[in-house]
Amino acid sequence: MVGLAPAVAYLLTPAVGWLNLENFHPDSFEVPLLLFALYFLSRARWRPYLVMVLLLLTVKEDVPLILVPLGIYVALRHNRKMGC
Repeated sequence: MVGLAPAVAYLLTPAVGWLNLENFHPDSFEVPLLLFALYFLSRARWRPYLVMVLLLLTVKEDVPLILVPLGIYVALRHNRKMGC
C-alpha cells in the first residue's frame, strides 16, 4: 500500500503524461529504470541492479552523470565490487 502512492503520483504527473504526445523522448525511460535500480540496490540483488544500470546507460548520453554518484555510493556503503 505504501508503494502505491508514489506509483500513482508518478503516473498522474502531467509532465509524464504529455511527454510523448508531440515527439518521442527517451528521457521518459530514465525515471522508472533508475527507480528499479535503486529498488534492487536496497534489496542487494546485484544482477537485476546491473541490468537496470546497463539499460540506463543505453537511454541517453547524460545518464552517467546520475550513475557515477550512485556507483560511488554503492562502492562506499554496500559492495565495493558492484560500485566500481
